[in-house]
Amino acid sequence: MNEDFSPSEVSPDASPEQLHWLAENRPDLYPQLLAHPAMYPELAQWIRSQIPAPVLALPEVPMPPQ
Repeated sequence: MNEDFSPSEVSPDASPEQLHWLAENRPDLYPQLLAHPAMYPELAQWIRSQIPAPVLALPEVPMPPQ
């Protein structure tokens, strides 16, 4: 993934590879990533493991059907 790839929003057309890169490099986008239709369970679980416990008390965003 290109290091210059740093959007302020997650594109609806983002690929799983782009979501992975964003998850590793843009923690500020976690809420958008978790709600993304291309989010896959393993990455969602990893993102949730990176979020501090008080924030995890917030309601979960339902995963879209696959």
